[in-house]
Amino acid sequence: MNNIRSALYKYERRGVLAGKRAKKSYAQCGEDLIIDFVLNAIGIQFPSYLDLGAHHPSYLNNTYIFYQRGCRGINVEANPNLMPDFFQKRKRDVNLNIGITDTPGNEALDFYIMTAPTMSTFSEAEARRLERESSIRISQVIKIPTVTLVDLVHQHAGDTFPDILTCDLEGLDEMVIESLKAFKQPQLPKIICLETATFREHGFGSKKTPLIEKVCAMGYTVHADTFINTIFCRQDVVN
Repeated sequence: MNNIRSALYKYERRGVLAGKRAKKSYAQCGEDLIIDFVLNAIGIQFPSYLDLGAHHPSYLNNTYIFYQRGCRGINVEANPNLMPDFFQKRKRDVNLNIGITDTPGNEALDFYIMTAPTMSTFSEAEARRLERESSIRISQVIKIPTVTLVDLVHQHAGDTFPDILTCDLEGLDEMVIESLKAFKQPQLPKIICLETATFREHGFGSKKTPLIEKVCAMGYTVHADTFINTIFCRQDVVN
């Protein structure tokens, strides 16, 4: 079924369905268009969003398509070198130069800036793995303040979780999913877009099947999978 859906989305992007002009995707594999399709189906045209590991305001970005529509959300990026573009191009959004942790206290933690900025991470284990298995290297280690997911939603979203959670934290995605357990079902995001493939410099990495199963066990269903990312819908919402 997911293969059929993926094929339909590809045709939709080319403007074949309904004779409409193709929509432009800013995401890596069209994830933003898939999310938009689902939200339209459940009657949400102007969603809010929380983008963890946002990296760039538009390039390979899952939420820029909604920002262009007039929506607002929260962008979290730990690399201070990448923040000026957010302040310039996503002025309506809340743009935070912080990290996400599961430990209260706003502790500043080591952040590993990699020679490939998209792979920068708070996980030393992930940074070392990249050095062992690819040509990517650690270029700098800096201290970045952190906040828990609960505190972030409380401080910047009025205790109301945004409609969309998109997460790409290079080794810490499971921690974020565990943190969602602090929220009651009606408070959880309606859509989750999560990186579920292990990075490999050449070829394809393995799928993080246990992570996918963990999200589904929290009341979500897999709507689509682009291999790199999996898009989950909250079951009570789509039903």
